[in-house]
Amino acid sequence: MKRKFYNSTAIFLLSSVTFINSCRSADTDNNIISGASGTSKLNINLAGTTFSDSQNSAKQTSLNKDIRTNPINNVQKFNVLLTPSSVMTAELIDKTVLTTVADTNKNLRADVTYPPNEKVPKGTAFRVILYKYDDNSYYAHQDYIVGGETKPFVVKNGTKYTVIVYSYNTSTLPMATSGELSDLNSALINYDNTNRDFSHQISWWTFNSSDSGNYTLNIILNKKVAQITATINAGSLGNISDIKNALISPHYSNGTISLANGNIQNRTNLSTGENVNFLIPTAAPVQVSQPLFVNADTGGQNTGSFSADVTIGGATKKVSLPNIFSITPGRRYFLNVNLSKRCGAYIAPGVWKDFMCHNLGADTKADPLTASSSIFGAKYQWGRASEAISQATDISTTSYISGWNSTPAPSTSWSDSNKTANDPCPNGYRLPTYTEWRGVLANNTITRTGDWSGTGYGNAIKIGDNLLLPATGYRFPGDGTLNPRNVGYYWSSTYSGGNNGAALYFDQNTQAVYDTDMPRGINIRCIAQ
Repeated sequence: MKRKFYNSTAIFLLSSVTFINSCRSADTDNNIISGASGTSKLNINLAGTTFSDSQNSAKQTSLNKDIRTNPINNVQKFNVLLTPSSVMTAELIDKTVLTTVADTNKNLRADVTYPPNEKVPKGTAFRVILYKYDDNSYYAHQDYIVGGETKPFVVKNGTKYTVIVYSYNTSTLPMATSGELSDLNSALINYDNTNRDFSHQISWWTFNSSDSGNYTLNIILNKKVAQITATINAGSLGNISDIKNALISPHYSNGTISLANGNIQNRTNLSTGENVNFLIPTAAPVQVSQPLFVNADTGGQNTGSFSADVTIGGATKKVSLPNIFSITPGRRYFLNVNLSKRCGAYIAPGVWKDFMCHNLGADTKADPLTASSSIFGAKYQWGRASEAISQATDISTTSYISGWNSTPAPSTSWSDSNKTANDPCPNGYRLPTYTEWRGVLANNTITRTGDWSGTGYGNAIKIGDNLLLPATGYRFPGDGTLNPRNVGYYWSSTYSGGNNGAALYFDQNTQAVYDTDMPRGINIRCIAQ
């Protein structure tokens, strides 16, 4: 005989004969078995654990119809410039996956979403505590072992209970505290830094059976500590033979847990960084760490950090990514670090040249391969060593610029044959020549991004896979007024006669190298010397 627990948002099936593997339970309320007085036997089955938003666990359902998996799609991306022509890229991917169950039953909300569960291995210890709902007083508790002998609770029909279940996902449990055995408000336990995989569930039940029932409650525990797995990819740099001093922070070695919600609070003992263990059986370009539980909650702030000493080809490189990602308890994260991506293009068949990853004057912390206003850079006039207008002013001001210099610079200010004193590129870099820009267009695949409306910041051309040039518009040579941002201009060092210099030009459909007025304000992308 099957008994049904009814709720406005979910249905839980309890059986007197078998465990119902499809039954999933989260933090749920007011589940009722219809009937009258007496007592019932309540059996507990730990069906699994799940990663989820531990602060706001999703409702779960026992039905198994029209199941669809939906990733949370939370990817944190960040970049660190190693040299002007190479960037270390990293991303923290939240791979907590939600499963949606659609149903047309009038007693259910359609599209109830919950995280999928992981099986709990045999020998895992977990504790179940029942409190009376009306006054939160202690009623009974039992410790169980998955796969071991079970003893049911005897519950009073007509009485509403708060059911707490928790586990450290180990074979043992600490002694129940006096608070646990007193009342729910006093039920506090300690975070265990040795056994970090703490999981928890709370639900509320009322039993009203006309005869003595025998019920099984199938439990899915919510993990309450974040887990991070790190991957380091050296790419073309070579094989990684060793990784030492790999650390993730913040991590706290202590905390208290209220069983009323299962969340870890009162973290005070901050470590200097928690060791990330990379097992390296053989040297290879890609190395993956063992999963690490991290006791932290950054509250949405990017205060999470990663660092490591990585040995590639006998040379050790320091990887440092300070304050770049956030950590939410109960989530499963994958940190992917790509040590170096070179920015550049082919200027002739088989001839590669490094370019700076960013325009001069751009925010070098921004992703150089994603079009945005942060990588627009300053605008320069041909032959001048200093910017005509900064990135900030170029973005905020579209009208004429007071004091705009409309006088052409001397024709010898820049040169193709040598780097002049007026060349604004930093040490090790210079302006590209007319011939080099022509070679870039002829020897690389050109793709485009953006809607090319002229008002946004997402228009750009991508040259091959390693160079992106945003379309930032240009400043008119007479007064510095902005032309719409659906074209891009980039200076070369080449003087082309009269009051003109040569520049790379592109729009939504074309790209070429043209002559243009020296006082025009356009971008600079430097090439390695």
